[in-house]
Amino acid sequence: MEESSEQKTYLHDDVEVVLTGRTATRELRRGKTDEKVEIKPTNPLQGSWTKWVRMSDLYTIDKEDE
Repeated sequence: MEESSEQKTYLHDDVEVVLTGRTATRELRRGKTDEKVEIKPTNPLQGSWTKWVRMSDLYTIDKEDE
């Protein structure tokens, strides 16, 4: 399966990752919501794991024009 070249990539723990599209939310006190997103490595050599993280834990990778 080939992934879109325009898909946003992120950095998490020095590994380039993409969002899987799945999210998890829970209601907190005082009407706040906690949300996590599922990520996976972009490179299959990094493994086939998934992990749940907050978006604030991810760094957006800006790709340069070639």
